Amino acid sequence: MVTTGYILVILGCIACLVGEILMLTIAYKRGLGWFLGSLVLAPIIWLMLLAVQFKPAAKAIAIIILGAIVSCVGARMSGLQLA
Repeated sequence: MVTTGYILVILGCIACLVGEILMLTIAYKRGLGWFLGSLVLAPIIWLMLLAVQFKPAAKAIAIIILGAIVSCVGARMSGLQLA
């Protein structure tokens, strides 16, 4: 059970990373200002990107949220303490 939990944590982190790279790609396609803004103020700029370009941004945010959920479930299974 602990090994499965660790595997889920790793898979969840990879999914979060993929989602964040997708969001940075969307921001870069909008312009350099959006890209730099999302590097500095990610959550605020990501919400604005969600309003401006809903379909691609919603897909990336869904991947991030799914990865966070999988990672939290894996952490609970392996007995890790969540901050």
